[in-house]
Order: sequence, then C-alpha cells, then structure tokens
Amino acid sequence: MGETTLESINFIETDLIPEMVHNRCFCESGSREFVEFESVSVRPLITSRVNKTRELYRGKVIIRFSGEPKSFDIIIKLLPTSCQDDDRAYGSFLNEEMFYNKMTAKFKLNIYPKCYAADMGRYGRPVVVLEDLEAVGYRHLSTKLDGNHLKLLLQAIAEFHACGIDLKHKEFSIFREFYAKLIETKSDGDKYMEKFYRALHILKENESEYVERLRRELGSREMRCEANENPFFTICHGNLDLNHSLFFYDGERPISVQILGWNRMVYTSPTIDLESILRETQLEKNCITEIHKNFDDYFDTLFSSSTTLKNEGLRMFFRAIFVFLVFSTIPESPENEHELINFLNSLL
Repeated sequence: MGETTLESINFIETDLIPEMVHNRCFCESGSREFVEFESVSVRPLITSRVNKTRELYRGKVIIRFSGEPKSFDIIIKLLPTSCQDDDRAYGSFLNEEMFYNKMTAKFKLNIYPKCYAADMGRYGRPVVVLEDLEAVGYRHLSTKLDGNHLKLLLQAIAEFHACGIDLKHKEFSIFREFYAKLIETKSDGDKYMEKFYRALHILKENESEYVERLRRELGSREMRCEANENPFFTICHGNLDLNHSLFFYDGERPISVQILGWNRMVYTSPTIDLESILRETQLEKNCITEIHKNFDDYFDTLFSSSTTLKNEGLRMFFRAIFVFLVFSTIPESPENEHELINFLNSLL
C-alpha cells in the first residue's frame, strides 16, 4: 500500500469510526442503548474505474449495543488531501453531502443505500460513509441492461424524478434550496442543454402533419424553453450508468435496485438520465419503436408516482421530447423516419 492509503486507513480506524460511534451514527433513530466501539478493519476498495478525486475503502465495524456485539459492513469515501483545493472534486462531495443529509429526508425512497455519515469537516476531512450493498447481496450487472434490469432501473429513477417535480410544485422554497446549492461537476452540461433545445426547436418547427397535430394538442405552455418554467425540469442524477446501479436477485431474477453516485446531480430535463440508461441498454436494433416500448415503464411510473403531472398533454410532450433527443443520434434513413412518424401518430 502507498503512504497515502496507509494514512487514510489510519484516519478511518483511529479517528473517523470511533468518532462516528461516539456520535451514535450507527444507532437507530430514538435509540437510547449504551454503545461501545469494539473494532474496525479497513481495506482499499478496488474498482474498474480510476478516479483520482476520491478514495474508496471497504470496512467492517463491530459495535456493542448494551453489551451485545453487532457488525456493520460499510463503504468509506474520502476526498483525497491532494484534492482539497480542487473545486470540482470538492463540489462533488458537497452535492453528495446535501443529497444524503437533506434530500433523502424529503424524498424518502428505497433506491439508495443507507448513509451513516456525510460531512465536509466534522471529522477532519470530507467523508461519506454508506452501507456496503454488496455485503448484503447486491451486485453489479456485467452486461447491458435488458428485461427486468431495465424495468427496475427506469422505475427507480422515475420515482426520484416524480418526487423532485412534486417538491418543485408544492414546496418550491425547499426545492430551490436544493438545486441552487448544486455544484456543476460536469463540463458537458451546456452541451446537453444545447441538444435539448435543439430537440425542442425541431418539435416546434417540424412541418410534418403529425408534429403539427401534436403541437395543437400540447398548446404553448409545455413548449417553453426556460428551465424554471418548464414543468419537467427537476434535479436529476446526472451520471446514471451501470457503475452506479446495483441489483438484488431472487434466484436469477432481479427484484430490487439501488442507485449510487449522487455527486453529479444537475438541475435539467430528466431526459439526461433516460439517455444515460439508453446507452447502457441492450437493443436488438437502434429504432424508435423499440426504444418507445422499452421506456414506457419510465413514463408509466413517473405519471403514476407524481401528484403534479396529471395533464395528458405533459405526458405527450415529455415522451416526444425524449424521442426527438434520441432520434437526433440515430442515423437518418427511411425506416427510422417511418418509425418516428408511427411514434408521433401513437401519441395522438
């Protein structure tokens, strides 16, 4: 192990975990049991993706509750001391700290791991300590998304988007506090918005009879470009790939998914997350019909989970925008043009 790794492990074992036990971070809410730190073992967590802006460790903590030992499997995420002055790396930790300390309390969803600590300074350096999902049976998918894997992930992110949209409409002051504090950590955010506005422009200017009928159905309200006036814009994951998705199985069938990596959240159109999932999806052919069929689960969950999105015109608009975004990446051909027309016709 390198010197930096040894120093971090010493920090975790000597300072971080004992202090967390003292702060009752591993206790259930309202617990009055006497807690006593017994031991902790820590090792580096090796991942397939190199990221020099954070250090990952896997640990097992044993704590006595009124004399009875209980073990906790945890993942510890540290900001490297070499990145203390890196605004983007520090901002990523700020985003994740806000997510686990504030946003999860409002969203109350079962799609992310339990967080034992997320703090920028109390323990001496920025830390995020989460339950180790792999220790309880969750695992990464080694192939492209298909079948139930795709359905579970789409439903999970739809629930997250629905909560954000409802919060935006019902408790805007709280929602504004969240998105106003997000730190932009990706350099391609502006490029995505350019792509979104281009798709919206196509939807507004396309002269086909199907798009014209769709525009008449939608009216003008849903066609606005301004982020604050667009009814769909909300806080999105921003980096939703297979590295940040773990599945739990009943035999060979996935029955639950947990999403990690909430450090790159961004306020934008939820289509950014749908496109990320699409890139991880196994499609037999790159066509509108198959994409439409596979992603219907998302729209069904979004509109059934949200108490705000009841206007059918909004549903049509959102689906159309997503397809136009996707269509811009598909090679032009008579077959694909035909698929697009069929899709637009299905909306009306």
